[in-house]
Amino acid sequence: MKTSQEALILLAAVTGGQFPPGTVPASHWPDVIGQAVRHGVAPVLLRCIRSSGFDLPNIDISSLKEAARLSATRYVILESAQAQIEAALREAGLPTIWLKGIALSQTLYPDPALRPMSDLDVLVPYDRREDALEVAKLQGYRFPDSPGRFLDTNDGLLMNRVSHHYHLVGGPAQMVTLELHSRLLGISNDILSLEDIGWFWEQTSPCRTASIVFSTLNPTAHLLYLCAHAELQHAELYLLRYLDLHLLVTHTPIDWPLLIRRAAALRWTSVVESALRASMKLFGTPVSEDIFVQLRALRPVSEDTTRIEALKARGSRWVRVRRLLASLTLTERFRVVLEILFPSCSYMRSRYAIAATRPTWPYYLYRWLDQAREVFYATKQRWMYRRHNPNMP
Repeated sequence: MKTSQEALILLAAVTGGQFPPGTVPASHWPDVIGQAVRHGVAPVLLRCIRSSGFDLPNIDISSLKEAARLSATRYVILESAQAQIEAALREAGLPTIWLKGIALSQTLYPDPALRPMSDLDVLVPYDRREDALEVAKLQGYRFPDSPGRFLDTNDGLLMNRVSHHYHLVGGPAQMVTLELHSRLLGISNDILSLEDIGWFWEQTSPCRTASIVFSTLNPTAHLLYLCAHAELQHAELYLLRYLDLHLLVTHTPIDWPLLIRRAAALRWTSVVESALRASMKLFGTPVSEDIFVQLRALRPVSEDTTRIEALKARGSRWVRVRRLLASLTLTERFRVVLEILFPSCSYMRSRYAIAATRPTWPYYLYRWLDQAREVFYATKQRWMYRRHNPNMP
């Protein structure tokens, strides 16, 4: 087993409470600390070390302290921004559901600063998304003027057809990133339709802080959403996402029959099973095997159980692009394909870290070769799946 994999397993065991820090071999600590910073759990690991009274002689934990300090500072900024945005949206008569980091930090973690986050995620009604955007603009939020963005943020195609949220910056010193969601899990109805999002609007719980009261998803709905978010939107392993799942299961009441029924209705039974098994493997999350038996028993015949493998296999980027293109008109597809093949030079320099003294044209050749490989592997994977599943569309 590779050192990084061993370090990741040890890190999960310590942050999940399975092993005390003192059981980690001294030679593994530098790798464990590096993985903690990389996977967003450095503040939690530092707390585990300090609360256990374990001493780390001759081990540099300055990166853990720095990550914890940054997380605490960022939380103060984001909490203040959340209160401002929530008040403005409520005054405009817009209901909200706060998602992921800002909600989980205040409901799951003993100290909100233990849960690092890079932005604020809030869901607003789809048919009032433009009203919510105007409210956010009045609060000083705007589309970023970054030349390295893939598509023009002021392009209506991006805002209404390609993206499931408005990506804005603002707040104190323009340090806050706000993702104003009108949909969950992308724009594809195959993953989650607008009609099905209505169910999530019915599954909310109030959360009270020192400054505001806001709505978030109740534990069962949040667990269901986060399982799909981890498995369907992110191909790479990021430990913090599964720590969130672990804490939801171990620290909140989950209505398992409801979760199983809804997973079946959404054709997410394999998605939920995959996410929960990953959480069990990493953190020892206590999930009864009977839960998986029921998920498989209610699994619809139409559910695509190969979807997770396809999104994590080579060629997955083309799978995502193909699904995006399928939701667009012919004209829109043409525009997006042109952007994919011929992005701006500023984007290329940002995407591939090209020095100002070097030309960009060789990187276009590399990009096209890389894209061709993605299409090849995706086509190969699809052919193999269809060979073993003749009824696959």
